[in-house]
Amino acid sequence: MDATQAVFNIGVDTGGTFTDAFIADDAGERWTVKVPTTPHDLTVCFCDAIEASAQAVGLARPDLLRRTAVIRFSSTIATNTALTRSGPKLGLLVTAADQQALYGVAGTVAGARLAQFIEPDMITGIAEAVSPGGEVLLSPSPDEIIAAVRDLLERGARLLVVCLRHSAVNPANEAAVGRIINASYPRHYLGAVPTCAPPGWPGRCSSWPRTVRWPGWPRRERWPPTSPARPPGCMVRRCWPGATGSARH
Repeated sequence: MDATQAVFNIGVDTGGTFTDAFIADDAGERWTVKVPTTPHDLTVCFCDAIEASAQAVGLARPDLLRRTAVIRFSSTIATNTALTRSGPKLGLLVTAADQQALYGVAGTVAGARLAQFIEPDMITGIAEAVSPGGEVLLSPSPDEIIAAVRDLLERGARLLVVCLRHSAVNPANEAAVGRIINASYPRHYLGAVPTCAPPGWPGRCSSWPRTVRWPGWPRRERWPPTSPARPPGCMVRRCWPGATGSARH
């Protein structure tokens, strides 16, 4: 089959040293390509792999993408980081009411599991509330958010994670925290520290399952049917609207 008429499937796998891509078309043709991994920004090596894939099949990148049915991405980096405990020091912003109920679990198996990734003194509660049905009962205070972020950075946090109660139903308060941090600490600042919200988990409103499973398993969720923020029929990654935020150390 002419490559200009074929339909493609692409698999991209990012490892610590190289990123590999496997391309297959509906006529049974197969190609493989390899590019260096770019640890500072994994989107760079992903795009490089797609560009190399296009060259391998003899198409311009836009033409290849238009004719691609599925792109699958996998990576061992997050799993290796979790196993070796070699990632950046984390700071966690949670709902204040959950700080002890969900994260004050010292001496338990669950507490030991969480402490492998986040030190107990790196968990900070903020005043906010969303009902189980998704109604925002209390919006986060900008002053409190900035003070909490500053405290975590002074304690050595190099990556901030935001995980608020019931945000799997309505992420409005997580989005608000993201906007507050973005406004105060633009990502272009020297020494910026990445800030992200963990992926949500379908059918779960508790912060605990979302946080403890976050390292190493980036996922996508289908918004709960009751979520006021859910676009009709939309499958999305859980993160606040806009680009990844940052906080300056």
